[in-house]
Amino acid sequence: MNITPMEIKKQEFASKFKGYAPDEVNSYLEMVADHLEHLLKKNSEMDQKINLLEERLSHYTRIESVLQETLLNTQKSAEEIKATAEMNAKSIIDEARLRSTQMINDAKQGLLQIRREIAELINQKNTFIINFKSLLTAQNSLIDMIEKRSEQDDNFVLSPKKVDASEEELDRIVEEFEKQLEMKSKNLNPLMNDVKEKEF
Repeated sequence: MNITPMEIKKQEFASKFKGYAPDEVNSYLEMVADHLEHLLKKNSEMDQKINLLEERLSHYTRIESVLQETLLNTQKSAEEIKATAEMNAKSIIDEARLRSTQMINDAKQGLLQIRREIAELINQKNTFIINFKSLLTAQNSLIDMIEKRSEQDDNFVLSPKKVDASEEELDRIVEEFEKQLEMKSKNLNPLMNDVKEKEF
């Protein structure tokens, strides 16, 4: 049963013999009504504050829920980003290792090829030096032989025994000289062939 302060103030009681003093009762009722009005007013203020606090609490609860959801999403995104980054890093490292291995193998193959080419060039150089020395030796031998033949030719006298030699005698001397030249040419041909074979 709800009683308002106004109802308390307007409340009237029946009068009986030897009852309470009306003025005291009215005064007390007035005081009770004022106190009740004060309590009701304070209760109303408290209700308003409670409603306001409940609204704030609801607002903060919603904010907390949003923050928690955001935090969970952020953690999930961070984990996904971390996992993706680790996969990418692993892929990059694996690819770098593969490329470095391939580069090392290519470098080794290139080094082997260069060494083979150097060895081949050294062999060619040595072969050329040997052939060139042989050629020089053969040429020196040929020059020495030509010089000796030339000295022999210088000693050959192409003059008739008689100043007044006949035409037949001159023909015979020329024929003999031609035979000697032919023999010298035959002796030089084998030597020239040997030189040509060494050149090739």
